[in-house]
Amino acid sequence: MAADSTLTAATRAVQWRGELFRLPPGGHAWTAQNVIHLVRNIRDNGLREMVRSGLAETFPELEIDLHTSGRAALAWSFRALADRSGRSEIVIPAYTCYSVPAAAVSAGLRIRLVDVDLRGQIDINDLKKLPLERAAAIVVTNLLGIPESVDSLKTIVSEAGCALIDDAAQCFGASDSGGRAGARGEVGILSFGRGKPLSALGGGAAVYRAAAVAGCERPRDAGPGPASVFRAIADAMLYDIALRPSVFRMLCRVPSLGVGETRFDPDFERGGMAGRNQALLSCGLDNAEEHARGRRRVAESMAKEIQSVSLFEPMVADGAVVAVYPRLGVVAPSADARNQALIALTAAGAGATAFYPESLDCLEALKPHLVEERPCSGAHELAGRLLTLPTHGGLRGRRLREVLAIFQKIGYRAGS
Repeated sequence: MAADSTLTAATRAVQWRGELFRLPPGGHAWTAQNVIHLVRNIRDNGLREMVRSGLAETFPELEIDLHTSGRAALAWSFRALADRSGRSEIVIPAYTCYSVPAAAVSAGLRIRLVDVDLRGQIDINDLKKLPLERAAAIVVTNLLGIPESVDSLKTIVSEAGCALIDDAAQCFGASDSGGRAGARGEVGILSFGRGKPLSALGGGAAVYRAAAVAGCERPRDAGPGPASVFRAIADAMLYDIALRPSVFRMLCRVPSLGVGETRFDPDFERGGMAGRNQALLSCGLDNAEEHARGRRRVAESMAKEIQSVSLFEPMVADGAVVAVYPRLGVVAPSADARNQALIALTAAGAGATAFYPESLDCLEALKPHLVEERPCSGAHELAGRLLTLPTHGGLRGRRLREVLAIFQKIGYRAGS
């Protein structure tokens, strides 16, 4: 699809703003109250207990292990379930964060891909075609903060004799009729990295029923001491500065920082969560529900406006499903429309991204670790048509009107 002169002119009209600022695609600033909380607890050894009790309120009756990252928690869980079952494969959706297959490789396991639909949810018909006798677990990844229904998955998992992993890395605080995301399988995974619904600028957790990983060695984590709390305060302040649109724009221009890059890297640190991340997590737990409500309002409002002016289709939760939206996913009417929208939105500094650059069946570095190479057409199409918008509230007023105008110009032309 050739770009028309009207869109080109509109892009040039806002491009100067993109040169001056760029909204970050995710994340949220730390408040003065968060810093005060940390200062008051510099010499208090109770931060670790605050974290554990806060997570226990969310996941009652489940064991909780704190890990150095969400992918470290995944790798530990994969290995534990494989040892329990004597099986050597993990079934992973073909469109998801590269950290999920990286964790399987780190755990020494093979990967079998299952296709997804245009919402990024597992294609049940494709899953039924897979041989699962060597599968230790099937992972549901709850893409972009929308809990995926697990009812039909549980039947398949039970019949196959494998485990269900409810990966809530993008979905902390979300729920559906099956329960809270992260607590609907044998094991749940949490991630507290940058841009996650609950952020501690790093760290992760595995939540599980004791019988699921009985006999496995659990990671050890040291509680926050004064030095790590000081480090947490410094990290929070620097992160707040980095989120400023003018600063974020400059950081994006430094190639060595790799801002926004998605990498497949199975060589990562494993072990317990660092003290500074536990300190920040104790703050994040205090405002998690408030942040989730705010992002939900922003996402649902933007979704309605985008639907009213274009053929772009926002990814929003259905019915009684409670989503958290670390970003708002938007599916374009075509790959060309997505690419044109990204060019225009980037020029406007709108914080739009293509999310994961390609589906896992197309990722060359992963192919040696696949049980078999098979095309996943749904995942491939989603990778070509999906873009995301920030839900942190920075996209409003004139910026939001410019974004809606871009969708309107491209969306209706693409669908006409």
